[in-house]
This record gives sequence, structure tokens and C-alpha cells, in this order.
Amino acid sequence: MVIATGTTIAILGLGANGIFQFVEWEIQTQLLRLRPSEPKDERIVIVTIDETDIEQNRQWPMSDATLADLIENIKSQQPRLIGLDLYRNIPVEPGHQRLTEVLSQSPNLITIEKVAGEKIGPPPSLNMEQTAISDFLLDSDGKIRRALLTGYDNDKLKYSLGLKLTLEYLKAEGIEPITKGKVTHLGKTALSPLRPKWGSYSSPDMGGYQILLNYRGDHHIFHSIPMRDVLANRIPSNLMRDRIVLIGLTAHSLKDFFPTPYSKRWMSGVVIHANVTSQLISAALEDRVAWRQPYRLQLSLSSQQFDWLWIFSWSGGCTIICWVLLQKNRYPLLFIETLSCIVGGGFLLFGSSYLVFINGWIIPVFSPFLALCISAILTANYNYIWKLYSANQQLEIKVKERTAELESARKAAEAASRAKSKFLANMTHELRTPLNAILGYTQILKSDYQIPEQPKDKVQIIYKCSNHLLTLINDILDFSKTEAQKLELHPIKIELHTFLTDVVEMCQIKAKRKSLAFTYISNKLPEMIWVDGKRLRQVLLNLLGNALKFTKNGSVTLTVTGNTLDCNTQTLNFEVKDTGIGIPHHQLSTIFLPFEQGNNKVNNQGVGLGLSISQEIVNKMGGKLQVESIPDRGSTFSFRINVPSCILNTPPPSLPEVRFDPAAVVTPGCPTLTPAEIRQIHEALIIGDLGEIKEIVLSLRQSSPSFANHLLVLLKNFKLDEIKKLIEEQR
Repeated sequence: MVIATGTTIAILGLGANGIFQFVEWEIQTQLLRLRPSEPKDERIVIVTIDETDIEQNRQWPMSDATLADLIENIKSQQPRLIGLDLYRNIPVEPGHQRLTEVLSQSPNLITIEKVAGEKIGPPPSLNMEQTAISDFLLDSDGKIRRALLTGYDNDKLKYSLGLKLTLEYLKAEGIEPITKGKVTHLGKTALSPLRPKWGSYSSPDMGGYQILLNYRGDHHIFHSIPMRDVLANRIPSNLMRDRIVLIGLTAHSLKDFFPTPYSKRWMSGVVIHANVTSQLISAALEDRVAWRQPYRLQLSLSSQQFDWLWIFSWSGGCTIICWVLLQKNRYPLLFIETLSCIVGGGFLLFGSSYLVFINGWIIPVFSPFLALCISAILTANYNYIWKLYSANQQLEIKVKERTAELESARKAAEAASRAKSKFLANMTHELRTPLNAILGYTQILKSDYQIPEQPKDKVQIIYKCSNHLLTLINDILDFSKTEAQKLELHPIKIELHTFLTDVVEMCQIKAKRKSLAFTYISNKLPEMIWVDGKRLRQVLLNLLGNALKFTKNGSVTLTVTGNTLDCNTQTLNFEVKDTGIGIPHHQLSTIFLPFEQGNNKVNNQGVGLGLSISQEIVNKMGGKLQVESIPDRGSTFSFRINVPSCILNTPPPSLPEVRFDPAAVVTPGCPTLTPAEIRQIHEALIIGDLGEIKEIVLSLRQSSPSFANHLLVLLKNFKLDEIKKLIEEQR
């Protein structure tokens, strides 16, 4: 790519000085002339003033009386607009008074004035709203490629004749221009002003609002009628009705002709005005192709950046293809291979340029072709030099490549191992809770022979916890293969009501056991949403679990409300409110940090990762977890996420991993537990609440210290089966 980059920079440097400007203009001229002919524009009629008209009139300029007759005969045909492409700033007797009256009685008549260079004013008696500028912009080669739509004269904004006629014509169609920034939206099109370094212009005069002219054709593309026929009322029926009528010169002796890229023959000024008007009206009503800027096509690029990318693409593509062709033969013929690249690339470049040109895009042609040729020649020479040294370098390259692969594989293995270790550490306490619940209920069903049929809600809980555990295990197997700290969401389609009901049911049992009021409030929730159910469940269970754990009296409330953002997006608001011990104000700023625990008053069994993980999940979902708390009065955790109608799934909290030390086991005595203590431990084992089991066991230290210490050792090492066996013996 060094060759492509260097060639591109060199070509752009030469192009910035306008060296390729005339060549690019000539190529665009040939492309324009090769373009298929367009149909006749039925909206515009031109009244021509040719040599025969001047001879029959025997006076030039024509008298005001003749011009008045001409306008009145045209008005009798009921045109929508009349554009007078004749300067009439001084009277031409006879008939000046009559012409003044005709002009004042013609609100649909637009006359012209000249504001650039030597100024020529409009008719003095005419309203300024009925005047327009007729100035043309000539390029350095003398041709007209640009249209001036607006300009300033003594700080007054004035419209060109073509734009004025277009706006008045479209007003009757109910279309008004809308300007957004530098772009003017007109019906179905958007007009972007010509900018420097675009359309092969190196540094054009950017005065006024300019666009590139997309010529429809010469005078044959419009209906026309000579002035003598209009004066003699030899006008075909409905020729001018509801159309734009332009009056202008086509006599060569009056020298109102200009060179254009459309044809080798010069074009009269009135036909150029007709082309401007036709281009604007057709673009607004029919979305006819207008010259567009390629870098505006969904790309955040300037014109210079697009030119760089366009030239670099051809230069780089030719470099690659030429290099590949040269590698196929051991002794390649440099001239043939290089010439093939140049010829093939040239055909492809000019063919694609023609296709995009007829669809309204103007792109550089000569500069990428020159870059293509230079790149092919440089690539061929570099290939020849490179092959002289390739034999001596192959072994060294292979050794380096193998070493790099081994190093990359080692780093990847270490990164995967670190990611797996960290993920497993974070997931430990999420796996413990559903696993203990499944084991607890399964043991009850097997050991309680007095119950003939287990209630359906317990069986349902076993089923839900099993599925939750299966999901978590699958995530461990998949996610342990990824890098650490690379949390990803996997949205699925879920039924929101069923999902929230599952979460509520998992929390109501613990709330009932602690004699807490658990309230679930929902409002305006959608039926189906796309969300990562596992991650959202993790957040809710963590927040609700903390609320139940730190609330001894009162209530815990889960509120979920929805709001329709648009037809495809819903905003969900989650709020978990409790009446617990609250969080001190000095800890609110650190509550979401890893290994931070909210309140030191309570003997917590966690390591402080739950809220940190929940905050990261909510952030991934596009929200932010927030907390409000008053010590001794309660806390409120809330977050808001936007989800597609029609992101959720979380693992539960974890306990730190503890290694089992057999030496620490103390031979228990033979304590006598009260029925209430046995029932509390038994229910905690069913739910799998290790924190509650730990609190009950600690309360036994005064009455049975040896038995309590033994239970603590079993609990720290998750020997719940042995704890269950000991409690059953007490029963």
C-alpha cells in the first residue's frame, strides 16, 4: 500500500493546483454528450426572436408598442408564468406608456436585470418582486457549467430568472422551499450549493448560491414559436396554457449565445434559462437526476476526503491486481502484465464513471486513471526488485512468522485462562442459590413420606430453578472461552408479565418467611419485548435480595412501569424500594464499586460484587443504576432502559469460595434444639439462603458452641447435605 498511498498523495497534490481541471472538464463534457437524450419538457415554451423577426420588425431594439402587443397576445393564451429575457430599462418609443400599463397588469410576468459587472436595471415601473437576475457564470474555459440561483446586490438577496420562475410555478403546486443549514429542500429534491474542490473545480468563484447545471438539451427539447407568429396570433391551441413562456433572443447577430458542455454549438441565453428552470422543476416534481456530491452519500466525508478515498481505491486496487498477476508467472513479461492492468483498469474506470454519471454523480476520472497507470508501473518495478531479495529472506520471514504465531497463541491462552478464572469467580454465588434450592426441595420430596402428593407450586419452583441453573451452566461453558471484562448481551423475545411473575415468586417465599410485606406494582407494560432476560433477572434478583436481606420490618416494593417511546421502542422503569436500615450517605458514592458492601452494621456473607455487576449490566443495556437512601428509613434502587417492543438474564449472588479444612472440624456434642430452631434451619435449607442459615447457627453459639462451630465449618464449605442430616437427627 506504500505505492498506492504515495501515488495518491502525489496526484492530490497536483490536483490541488488545478492541473487536472481542464482534463476533467473535457471528460465530463464527453460523458454529457454520450448521455441518452431526454424527452421534451412539456412545461416550458420559448418565444424566439430570430433574424427573420428582426427583419420584419425593421427596428431593434423593438419598440415598446411591439413588445406590449407580444405580451398581450401571450397573456391571452393564459400561461402560468411569462419570463421576459430582454433588458428593458429605458423606453423605446413609440408605445412606452402602453407597455408600462401592460407590465403593471401582468402579475405573472418576470423581467430581468444584470447585477454583475456593468449593471443593467429592470423596467423602472415594475414591482421589484417581478424582477430577477440573468447573470451567467463562465468557467475559465469560457463554458457555462454552473447556474447562479441567488446573488446579492447592495446587500439585497435576488433570485435568478430560472429560480424565480421555478418558485412561482411550484407555488401553484403547493410546494415551498425549506432551507436546513446550507441545503435547500424543494419538493422531492435537496439542492446543495456548489463547494470548493468539487465537480473538478479547484477554486471556483463561490459568490451567491450556485449549483451545477444538468442540461436537458438544446432548443429542440422545448416547444418554441417565433415572435412573428405570436404577433400574428398564429398560435397553436393550448400551446401556452398553464405553461411557462420564456421570451428571448435566438438571432446570432445579437450575440446572446454562450458555449456549453452539452454540444459543440453555442446555446442562446434564453435556452440556458429554460434548462435551469427545467432542471429545478423536474427535480422538485419528478426527482429527476441532478448532479450530486458523492461524499454526501451516507458518508461523513469532505470532498477532499472522498477524492482521497476514490483515487486511493483505484491506485490500491491496480497495485494489488498487478502484483497478483506478476506473481503467477515465474518469469513474467513486465510490459504485458503492466499494460493489461492499465487497459483493464481504464475500461473499468471509464465504464463505472459513465454509469454513475448518468445517475447524477460527478466523480474524478482522469486523476484516478493517472494514479492507476503510475501504480501499475511502480508495482511492476518493485516486483522485479523484490524478487531479487526474496530467496534470501524467505527463511527469516518463516521463522519470524512461526515465533509470532506461538507468542500470539501463548498470549491468547493466558488471556482465555484469566477470563475463565475471573468469570468463574464472579459466577460462584450465582450458581449456589438455585443449586441449593433444587437440592433442598428434592430432599424434602424424597424424605417426607407423609405427604402423598407435593403441591404444584413447589414442583414449579424446582422446574424454574433447574432451567435457571442450566442457563447459567451453559453461559459458563460459553463465556469462559472469551476475554475477561467483555460482557455481552444476547436479547431474546420474552413475555414480560410471565418473566416478572417468575422473579416475584422467587422472592415472595423469603419475604413471607421474614414476615415482610412484598408488593409488586406494574403499569402500562408491553406484552412482548426483546431483551437479555438472564441479565435483567440477575439485576432484579440482586436488588430484591439485598432489599429483603437488609429489611427486618416493613415492606419491599417492586414497581415496573412502561412508556411508549415510539412505535418500536418501549421505556421500562424499574424501582426496588424497601423500609430497611438504609445506606449511610458517605457510602452512596462507593456503593457500586467492586468489593464494597453497603452497610457495616449487618454481618454480610457476600463479597460486594452484586451491585457492581448489576451496574455494569444496566450500563450495557443503555441505562444507569441509581440509589436514594435515608439511614434507618430505607433505600430505593431504580434504573430505566429502552427495549424494542416485541435486554434480560442474570445469575444470583455468590459466596466466596472456601476450602475445606478437615482439621477444623470439631466433634459436635449432643445439643437439644428447640422445635422453632429446627423449623427455621429446615426452611432456610429449602430456600438455600446461606446468610439466614449462618445467622441461625451463630445464635446457637451460647447454648451449643461446639455444635454451632461444626455447622459453620460445614456451611463455609457448602456441605448442606451433612447439615440436613444433622437437623433430621434432631427431629
